[in-house]
Amino acid sequence: MSPRHNSQGALQRPPPEQWHLRWKTHLLIHSFVETSTIIQTGISALHLAAIFRWILLPMGAIAGGVGVSLVEITTETLTHYLPSYALHALSIMVVLGGPDILPPMTLVNGCELLIDRLKWGGLFTFVHYSHHLPAMFRGYDADISAWKALVVLSGLWHIDRGDYNLKMFIWASQTEYRNTEMILHNVGAYHFQTASGVGMLLAGLGLHSPLSLLKAAVLYAAVISLGHCCMVGSSEEE
Repeated sequence: MSPRHNSQGALQRPPPEQWHLRWKTHLLIHSFVETSTIIQTGISALHLAAIFRWILLPMGAIAGGVGVSLVEITTETLTHYLPSYALHALSIMVVLGGPDILPPMTLVNGCELLIDRLKWGGLFTFVHYSHHLPAMFRGYDADISAWKALVVLSGLWHIDRGDYNLKMFIWASQTEYRNTEMILHNVGAYHFQTASGVGMLLAGLGLHSPLSLLKAAVLYAAVISLGHCCMVGSSEEE
């Protein structure tokens, strides 16, 4: 992409795709710094964008963890009721169909390019069957869980892609007209994507259980409902 100029004539370049060039301004780090500033400064520093992030980030993290649990339950159920060849055919359909047939949750079905989906699918298939290799080739005794590896790497992928997509959208919006509804929708979606990666990463590392996620989801819904009731009550009093 060619560089652009803003209204003052300053050169504007698209955000770098490499993670190591963006990590200092990653939206999660920005949110942490923003929250710290609000805590130190007080309520006067609070603004709608911060509240917007405080709502979306926990919701996305819970959704990412719940999604991993749902896929695990679904996969175990299908394994009991479908023959192996049907499971293999279903896996091939998921890889070939990509994000057009299922939500882009993992690297195996979330990458836009088919060649990327095939590469990741081949890698995790190799990891899955690596326990059949002699120990001299593996170099260790414990088997690797291909599913856990896929979840962890997919979580990191979402954390990175959400930040990059957000920065890319903001850069493109500098010269292209975007209405307020579209901006809010996309900004919210990229924050949600990044946070869902955090939830997937925690699930892949085994740092929470489905029960803890359920409790977090109930608590989150209760807090949001309470906040909504307070806002509605205060507006009626006015």
